[in-house]
Amino acid sequence: ARAKRLGLNASRIAEQALADAYARERARQIAAEVQQELQAVAEYEARNGSFAEFARAHYDESGDAV
Repeated sequence: ARAKRLGLNASRIAEQALADAYARERARQIAAEVQQELQAVAEYEARNGSFAEFARAHYDESGDAV
């Protein structure tokens, strides 16, 4: 009742708070997924070398322009 007297819409405020919390959590999850993928790429490159270097070497050997 006090919030309503001040013109505050509790439902709208709660909905916005939930949307903000969801956005923060989703951003955290996406950042964690990206970090895992970057780690996988780094591990692949450690084992197999850089794909960019492989492609450069391939095209340098064949004389084909990229």
